[in-house]
Amino acid sequence: GWTSFFTRFLHQQSMKNFDEIWVPDFQGQPNLSGKIGHYKKRRKLPIRYIGPLSRFSSKDLAQQYQFAFILSGPEPQRSLLEKKILQLAPSLQKNSILVRGSFTKLDDAKNISESKLCIENYCTSAALQKIINSSKTIICRSGYTSLMDLVKLKKQAIYIPTPGQFEQEYLGKHISKMGWGKVVKQEEFNLDSLIANFSIASNFPEFNSQLLIDAFEANSI
Repeated sequence: GWTSFFTRFLHQQSMKNFDEIWVPDFQGQPNLSGKIGHYKKRRKLPIRYIGPLSRFSSKDLAQQYQFAFILSGPEPQRSLLEKKILQLAPSLQKNSILVRGSFTKLDDAKNISESKLCIENYCTSAALQKIINSSKTIICRSGYTSLMDLVKLKKQAIYIPTPGQFEQEYLGKHISKMGWGKVVKQEEFNLDSLIANFSIASNFPEFNSQLLIDAFEANSI
């Protein structure tokens, strides 16, 4: 947004107080964070790139779901996107799953029982890992943690940035430019956009866990 110049300056002043700044991304191209995680060379900050981080592991599982809708983030935007997904549920041709990310009661569930959409309110990390590995395409927010997880698992994704969150909007466009997923605005999300952006990406980067190990060893941690 319009405050980026000021907030970046304040962050740089704070970061000068640290021995090292660890950035969970690749140093060069291609990378996941774009200009958010890569300052210009004239910025003399002690930055170390430790590679993307993820709690998940890739598993060779049967593809149980065509689409996995994984919701997160603040209200009311979470509920607004959920409503759009429930509206298109009766039109889904293959088994899909919605992880609501909420324990609240689902009020708008008409015709869901007769559709091919399975619904889970919330999932543990282990259960979510299994769902993602068992799904062909993931639909979720373009938060940085989600980007790291799905790129590591080499999953095709359709990212829907939370409206008003400029970081997610930028990351969605950047990851689309890298060829690791597609981005759709929430107001434009429907069955047509879901089908139009369904494709398979194959040029995912390999994660290098040694970068994090090197960072620990270099700092005697």
